[in-house]
Amino acid sequence: MDIKERLKTLQIDPLYRTSLDENLALCWQRNDNIKYFLAGEIRKILEELYKPLGMWGQNPKTKDKVDFGVIEDGKWSPLMQADTHYTGHTIIFNRCNKSLVDYYRKTGKESIEIDGTIFSYKDQIVFSHDDSESKTIEKIKKILKIVRHKKENIFLIGCDLYNVLIESYKKTMDRGDEAQKFYEKDINFFFPDLIEYVSTTGRGDYNDRKEGVDVWKKHVNYNSTDQIKSVGTIIDKRDYYIINTSISPKSKCDYFVFVVVGKRIIVFRNDKSKIEYTNEGVKFPKELRHEEKFY
Repeated sequence: MDIKERLKTLQIDPLYRTSLDENLALCWQRNDNIKYFLAGEIRKILEELYKPLGMWGQNPKTKDKVDFGVIEDGKWSPLMQADTHYTGHTIIFNRCNKSLVDYYRKTGKESIEIDGTIFSYKDQIVFSHDDSESKTIEKIKKILKIVRHKKENIFLIGCDLYNVLIESYKKTMDRGDEAQKFYEKDINFFFPDLIEYVSTTGRGDYNDRKEGVDVWKKHVNYNSTDQIKSVGTIIDKRDYYIINTSISPKSKCDYFVFVVVGKRIIVFRNDKSKIEYTNEGVKFPKELRHEEKFY
């Protein structure tokens, strides 16, 4: 059969679902080896693109730590969410894979070479929950060659995909802000001995990004920190709760705060020896529950 005829029968999922589904991308954020490898590579690509433009510099919110990124109009760019934003990862990877399929169909060629790597319609990059950690990283390395090759069409200010990504980042930031405000209105319910607290300063906050901390609290006899996550559901099991969220096993917070805005807040102690990270979500034994409230 002619290559163009074979390509006509090639089964491809709709845009944004070609190779990576969002739930799997979310799972990657719970695996520090995958998370930090991918984040580091994306930051390198952003530096390659924006440093020559004079837009790569020190985070204006962080004066005492080395923290470089894209600077737009003197401010930390929302593009710097690209490193760990799992919805953005699905958009970028799936768009890259679709661009390859479009190339095969348009040219009738079976393969293309990018940066010394052969990509073929017979061997598409499809990510799976069944992939091992090493296999996942191997596939990520391969698709990142396309991301790097097309970086101007993905991350450059003003291009179509840049606008799609920024809108996605904004929605996530807005949900996070809403969850934080909802929690802070009732923070004394969860910590009656609270004397005072300080919250993250928003986009570009070093401690939020690097340590997973959103709130610093002073109590009567001690200090503590919170990481706040907006979630859609909290699943109650007999002995544990399961929450499909993107927290890191290395988070330095003392408490995890999960907010279903307008419905429920639950707070857990961060005991790394008892929290389990799975493909279905993060499992918190009920003994780690600090407090919860329904609305």
